[in-house]
Amino acid sequence: DCKMVKPIQLSVLLTIFIWIVSFSSASAESYMGLGVGKSLRQTISGFEGNDDSAYGDSFQVSIADLGSDSSTASGIKLGHFFKDLYGFGLEFNYSFSNPDVVKEEVRVNMTSAPTGVFAGQSTGDFLVSTDINYLSTFGALLVWRVTDGQFLMNLDGLEPYAGIGIGLSFLDIEKFTVLNTDESLVGETSSENSSSVGLLITAGLNYTLTKHMKVYGEFKYKDANFEFDELDEGVEYEFDAIESSLVFGLSYHF
Repeated sequence: DCKMVKPIQLSVLLTIFIWIVSFSSASAESYMGLGVGKSLRQTISGFEGNDDSAYGDSFQVSIADLGSDSSTASGIKLGHFFKDLYGFGLEFNYSFSNPDVVKEEVRVNMTSAPTGVFAGQSTGDFLVSTDINYLSTFGALLVWRVTDGQFLMNLDGLEPYAGIGIGLSFLDIEKFTVLNTDESLVGETSSENSSSVGLLITAGLNYTLTKHMKVYGEFKYKDANFEFDELDEGVEYEFDAIESSLVFGLSYHF
């Protein structure tokens, strides 16, 4: 399901952007853009579940690498290039997707006697599904663009750019479901959300339509580590999530 940016989150993004532009004595160019595209298959690695009781890790559950289905991705961005730092600027962006995992067959390794959704199970093959409400990320990046004046040839309206920074990601899981390979239910969890700060990289290409309007296509990579301690009673889960997406959009430059 498509969800809108919360007003308070958008207002914070706009406030930071306006503050930077207002205090720039040598404004070269500012821009805002809106895009939509595809979140590619998300890679989930290092998935582990441990007993979070006061008695320590009496059991451990681990799952080999798995991946999500692709999903629609959307986002907005606000940026500003500085004249004093020719070609360099700052960008703040927000991106949204909901990369569900649908009946992925995985090998689950267990030590001792697990509780939660894996209660009564032992090491073996299972089908796992994850219903994701949303994966949203607020990013802050240092960006650099290649303009005609910096290139050996006229780019004829094309403007490559790249950026690197950090992203604050929020992952909201509706439920995590475990099935036997014959698709009989083993168990499912409740819902929980988690946040994480991780690496954010972007690379793209602008094409100039008019003095103020450009179309763009960009690739975005983000890496985050999430922890959940209320998703499954008595079990603490942790995993790394890497998501790549391709987005196309329209930006206004001023």
